[in-house]
Amino acid sequence: KLTHPKLVQLYGVCTQQKPIYIVTEFMERGCLLNFLRQRQGHFSRDMLLSMCQDVCEGMETLGRNSFIQRDLAARDCLVNEAR
Repeated sequence: KLTHPKLVQLYGVCTQQKPIYIVTEFMERGCLLNFLRQRQGHFSRDMLLSMCQDVCEGMETLGRNSFIQRDLAARDCLVNEAR
């Protein structure tokens, strides 16, 4: 149901005992916050706007499927190798 190119693919969740494990698609570049900090000053305006659009597309998909993210932050967004 929540398959979209701008969303990390969820493969599984294990809740039988603590800690809870969540298995997702591997995102090679890590969180957007660190990605931006490590490459500060190396992005064109168009690239930054493209990243904003990617986040908006993912959030739109979540909202359309009644999933609400109340505290969206760069630390919550993951970046793959393509970026």
